[in-house]
Amino acid sequence: MTMPAIVMPQDASELDDRLYETGAGDAQVIIPRDDQNDTSELERITTELLRGKLRLVDEDGEEIRLGEEVREAFAAVTKILNSGNAVSIKPERRMLSTSAAAELLGVSRQTMIRLLDKGEIPYTRPSNHRRVALEDVMRYQTECRRSRIGSINALHEVQESFAGVAENIGVQSEQDVQALVDELRHERR
Repeated sequence: MTMPAIVMPQDASELDDRLYETGAGDAQVIIPRDDQNDTSELERITTELLRGKLRLVDEDGEEIRLGEEVREAFAAVTKILNSGNAVSIKPERRMLSTSAAAELLGVSRQTMIRLLDKGEIPYTRPSNHRRVALEDVMRYQTECRRSRIGSINALHEVQESFAGVAENIGVQSEQDVQALVDELRHERR
């Protein structure tokens, strides 16, 4: 059984028409076509490519092998384009300055320095300047997201248990809560 193939054109002018330089370093933006109504075919191609059941073939019949990173990037880009949003592609160095790492995390450079000093993100100091591995910055970002999700879930559980307690003691509105707090304060005096 042969795998389905995508034939890559030698002339990529159609893609070039939708690639825009951002003026910010080497970043490029891809804007989805307005006429791209049926995204099911692109989703199917992405799924098959990620499963390794699809191969890219140039016009001469030569197979183009894609690494796992490229397949994952393709999947991420197509998912964003399918949602109707533009995609910005910007090359990143594997070792980052503290300023670049701070920008990726959306924090100030001083906050980044504090994170490094507390040991929350490892770094090297090959000269007078600290360098941070991109992988470590991305790992920290993932850990922070997981922690926030855990905190939100815990707050939701507290809110649900408070609602149960409030119902048991007859609290039904914010005014009831305030009245109960005032009563407890008065009793403590």
